[in-house]
Amino acid sequence: MTHAKKEKKENDEYICDECGATLIRDPQRGHFVCPNCGYVGADIIDLGPDWRAYDSQEREQRERSGSPINPNLPYSGIRSHIGVSSKDSQGNPIRPDKRGKYRKWQQLDNATEQAKERNLRDAMTYIHRMVQFLNLPESAENLAAEIYRKALSQNLIQGRSIEMIAYASVFLAAYQLQLGYTLRDFLKIYQEDKSISKNVQMRKEKELRKAIRTLLENLDMNQLRRFSREDRLRFLIQLVHRIGEKLGLSMQTRIEAAKITEIALNHGLTIGRNPRSIAAAAIYLAGMKTGERKTQQEIANEAGTTPVTIRGRFKELAKYVDIE
Repeated sequence: MTHAKKEKKENDEYICDECGATLIRDPQRGHFVCPNCGYVGADIIDLGPDWRAYDSQEREQRERSGSPINPNLPYSGIRSHIGVSSKDSQGNPIRPDKRGKYRKWQQLDNATEQAKERNLRDAMTYIHRMVQFLNLPESAENLAAEIYRKALSQNLIQGRSIEMIAYASVFLAAYQLQLGYTLRDFLKIYQEDKSISKNVQMRKEKELRKAIRTLLENLDMNQLRRFSREDRLRFLIQLVHRIGEKLGLSMQTRIEAAKITEIALNHGLTIGRNPRSIAAAAIYLAGMKTGERKTQQEIANEAGTTPVTIRGRFKELAKYVDIE
C-alpha cells in the first residue's frame, strides 16, 4: 500500500501531496487517509488517555483528571474541597493525633468558601434561567458568567440583588454578541409571571436598569464593542426576522422588511427611535408591498410597541419607500 506524504497546515490540518486534498484521521487504524485518492498517510499519535474503561466505575478509578473548566459552575468546577473522610490523599487512614487538625481544616475551608460559593451557585442559576427563557446560545451564558465573576471579585454584589446583577450580566453579554435583544425582552420574564403585580414589574425594571448602570460604571467594560453602522443594521435585521417569525411571515416579506430598515438607517430615521418600532414599521410596509398584510395591532403585539408608534414610524418611512 502506498503511503502519501502529509504536510501540516497552519490550522492543524494535513494535505495529501498527491492530490492536494485534506487528509482525514482514522483513529481506529491510526492513520491519515486521503478521501480523494485513497492514499494512506503516516501513523498518527493517539492523544487520548493511556488507559481503557468499559464502565463508569472503571473510569472513576482510572482517570487522573477532572472535568474541563466550566465558567457556568461555581469556581469553574475545579475548586479544591476538603471533604469528610477518614483517609488522606494516599488512601491511608488518618492518624488519631491528626484528626483534630484535619477537622479544623474542614471548618476553615467551609467558613472561608461557603458564602462565595453559595453566591455563585445562586447567580449561575439565574443566568441559566434567563438564557433558557430567551433561548440564547451557550457563548452568551459563558460570557455572562465571566462578567458576573468580575463583578463579584470587585464586591459589587454586596448590598445589591444577586438576581438583578446576574440578569444585567446576561444583558451585557447579549449586547456584546449582537444577539438583537432589548431590555424589554428581558423584562418579559416578569411580565409572563402572573403572580407578579404591575407595581413589582415596574420596580424590577428600575432595579435591572440600575444594575446595568452599576456594571458599566464600575467594571472595565472596554471589551463591550460600540455599535457601528453595520452592527446597528444587523441588530435591526435580527429584530425583523424574530418578529416576522412570530407573525408567520414568509421569508420574502422579511427580506423586504430588512431592506426597508437599511433605508431607514441610511436616512437617519433610527436616531433616537426605539429599534422595535423601526422593525415593526418596516414589517408593516413590507407586508403592503408583498401583499402579506398584517394589521398594526398584530404587529404591535409581537413587537412590544403600540399601533400609534407604528403609524408614526410608518409616515416617516413612507417618504423614502415606494409602496406600489
